Amino acid sequence: MLVIQLGYGLLSGVPSDWFHAIECLSRGTGSTAVTALAGVEFDGALHLATRTPAGVEVVRRGVDQPYWRAVYPTVRGENASMLAEPARSPFLPSLTFAIVAGNRPRLFTNAFHDHGVALAWSDTGECFPPVTGFPAGYGPVTALLAHEGRLFAAVAGDAASGRAPALLWDEGPAWERWRPMVESPFGDPAHVMITHLIAWHGRLYAAVANDERGFQLWRAGLTPEGVAEDWHCVLRDGAGRHTGNREILALTVWNDELCLAAGRTGQTAANARPLGVDLLRVDQDDRWEILAGAVRFTPEGLKVPLASLGSGLGDPARANLLGLFSHRGTLYIAAGTLPEAGEPVRQQLWASSDGEQFEPWEWPGPLVEAAQPLLGLIYLGDHLLACTGTTARFSSADPDIAEPGVAISTTAESGIDSLPPGLTVWRLSL
Repeated sequence: MLVIQLGYGLLSGVPSDWFHAIECLSRGTGSTAVTALAGVEFDGALHLATRTPAGVEVVRRGVDQPYWRAVYPTVRGENASMLAEPARSPFLPSLTFAIVAGNRPRLFTNAFHDHGVALAWSDTGECFPPVTGFPAGYGPVTALLAHEGRLFAAVAGDAASGRAPALLWDEGPAWERWRPMVESPFGDPAHVMITHLIAWHGRLYAAVANDERGFQLWRAGLTPEGVAEDWHCVLRDGAGRHTGNREILALTVWNDELCLAAGRTGQTAANARPLGVDLLRVDQDDRWEILAGAVRFTPEGLKVPLASLGSGLGDPARANLLGLFSHRGTLYIAAGTLPEAGEPVRQQLWASSDGEQFEPWEWPGPLVEAAQPLLGLIYLGDHLLACTGTTARFSSADPDIAEPGVAISTTAESGIDSLPPGLTVWRLSL
């Protein structure tokens, strides 16, 4: 059974017409095998990367196109079999895009690793040649960040050679002078991976998943010459939850603070005890607070959640993060429970303007009526992509039908899209 929990009461300070309109860009039927998603808007077109057991695909939808078209790297990497993999790593690299602004903006992505291309770029969004000068000998690219004309790329370590995870950066325009940061402080390549990068207040923050001790959050200063050698660990040991917070699942800036969701990917209903998502925030002086999560003792003293909500925003079974983003001063988080035979799958969206009160928020009725579980939310500034689809993990059911309350249109043409089977994509105007 699928139950998408929706709040239809108003949240103080947030307009009731938060979703101005909803548009179905492509409607999938049947089941889908999509397990990961990433999206970006570039040169007026939407780009979506999807991972299935068959591999990763990238599709593009132009502003004047009613369908999604597959795009590929211009050449298949001759060293496809030579790309190092994170041996014995418990982590699967996320799909990611980054746009370097300028007179000639460029879009970079790690989504063509299966084609033997560690890092690809495009100035049109249609052709993706490999970044020929990108260093070899590392594992896959695991995170990208574009900042002030530079591109930072996190790469997985190589357990076979003992090479640790690292950060590389370049500032173009040829993208052939990639420079490594100082010696990696992050640890054993078999157990750690850099999962997210973000720039804030003149610093570069790196989220590091750690399978043995729990996530870490590191920072270093950004200088005209690159990255300073002053790496400092802001959070360690999963913020006191240890391997219950094995990795940071999402990282964003909200009200001039870093906000992060943490937990464990790969959990199933067979787990003896599900580990719900934690929500934390960090200020620029490295002070941190729990917004929602378990009470715990830390080196900084006793930490109590400000919202008086435990992990999973009050339900430890909510271990599946579906989205985290801020918009106009409000923080939004979507999370769901793990699928279990005979049990309802509860997926909920919350909003908060202060971190102390989280309220269920309105969800468009058409999304509920589609009766497809939410797979992920992709925030694109003035709109939001909501990807839905029924997987083998979910059993079908008739969810409660909500009144739409917003405009809806469908523009996709059946049988043309190059999206993976069963995937539905909605665009929500904010």
